[in-house]
Amino acid sequence: MLSVGGAEWAEVAAARDRQLMAADEEAAEIARQPDVEHAEVVAYYVAKGLTPQLAGEVADQLMARDAVDASLESEHGILDIMTRGQTVRAGIGSAIAYLLGAAIPLIITVVVPVAAESSLILAAVCVSLIVTSSIGARTGHMKLPRALARALIVGLGTMAVSYLAGSLIF
Repeated sequence: MLSVGGAEWAEVAAARDRQLMAADEEAAEIARQPDVEHAEVVAYYVAKGLTPQLAGEVADQLMARDAVDASLESEHGILDIMTRGQTVRAGIGSAIAYLLGAAIPLIITVVVPVAAESSLILAAVCVSLIVTSSIGARTGHMKLPRALARALIVGLGTMAVSYLAGSLIF
């Protein structure tokens, strides 16, 4: 549980660090070559379909308000730099999701008769994967259908491989 939460936090914190590094690089480039950075923002909006004149006006206003933010969006697709709190929430969310996902099959193993154990664990794992993926997707700001598909494919695939390995060995 802690390793999953820690790994998720490390991944999201690394993404935040990359965002901060991009912001620092953009600030330095704006200080060195403001006209080049302005032209890049204009080109971004022209590529999005604005006329060169309107793109220039948009770039003027955005660069006047916050040049680094304008450059981050146009060059890196960064709308908002993640906060430290978001990185911590992502890690905690993953740890809680893992804990809940592991607790349900464990409880079934302890409570349910051996004859019904395998099928109930399979059903419980499916439900657990759906519930924990939903929590993780919302906490990590991910698309729910993709998170569900990924979790079900990987989770059930891993379970199938483990079951086959256990059948061969035991």
